[in-house]
Amino acid sequence: MKKLIVITSPRFFQGEDTVLSHLFDEGMQRLHLRKPDSEANELRKLLDRIPAIYYPKIVLHDCFGLAVEYGLGGVHLNRRNNQTPDGFTGTISRSCHSIGELEQFGELDYLFLSPIFQSISKEGYSCEQAFSGTEAKLLLNMQDHDYALVLLDLMLPGIPGEAVLEEIRKKGNLPVIVLTAKDSLDEKVEVLTSGADDYITKPFEIREVLARVQVQLRHKEEKEAEEQHTLSFKDMVLNRNTFQVEIAGKILPKITKQEFAILELLLRNPKQVFSKEDIFEYAWDEPYMGETKTLDVHISNIRKKIKQVTSEEYIETVWGIGYRLHA
Repeated sequence: MKKLIVITSPRFFQGEDTVLSHLFDEGMQRLHLRKPDSEANELRKLLDRIPAIYYPKIVLHDCFGLAVEYGLGGVHLNRRNNQTPDGFTGTISRSCHSIGELEQFGELDYLFLSPIFQSISKEGYSCEQAFSGTEAKLLLNMQDHDYALVLLDLMLPGIPGEAVLEEIRKKGNLPVIVLTAKDSLDEKVEVLTSGADDYITKPFEIREVLARVQVQLRHKEEKEAEEQHTLSFKDMVLNRNTFQVEIAGKILPKITKQEFAILELLLRNPKQVFSKEDIFEYAWDEPYMGETKTLDVHISNIRKKIKQVTSEEYIETVWGIGYRLHA
């Protein structure tokens, strides 16, 4: 036998009581009254305009005290409200976002399965879902996948979520938000020190997930924008904004415009050997006429300045060709 269960819009609208009453008249068995930003008085106004005969079919997501006051049929647990009100005898339900949560809360009267994958997709994000740690590892290892962020549930079949996180961190700095039922301080610290960028404890609201996703993506964009202004090789960092070059935090003294340009070219292509002609035309922005003394002097000066802050060699001479960074 099919049952019609309706979840209201999160915002009130004119004539909503008429629409809901009509749905009840047509056979709606359950109404989930979900108004996450509403006050108790706002909910009262709506309930007062719905015939009391339908109250046993109404489930509240907020302001649980009204469920006892009006004799409503149920309450729906969530992160905002995770305790049933005293004296309440109706049904208890909740939303789950994974198979693991379904098993965890199986003693309740009924559950909604609302996968994060679908909820995130509704907001315009392009998502791909893995149903096990093994599948997640396979997707992450595929060359044609370039993910911006990973939402990682630690309760995964196959390879555990902790092992997937370790694998992600071996490969780079892809943002990872961990979903976990662990809520003690030590457990949270362990998740973060293991490489997670953020964590969300269960149960959670999808709005919080979306907000945290947006924060991590914004941080990623800011970091990428910053990286466009810097080049690095070993301990050397060249900053195009400040026109400075530093090694292990020590700034090279009095770098000239041409010296900066030479290092910039080498750091942009750390494995490439550049001819003297290529380096000269890049650094001086004029045609190379075959004279090498000027370039050789600048290379020598760069090496001397590097030696003032470190004993490590950074520029290698490739005889008969030119220069490259020292591997």
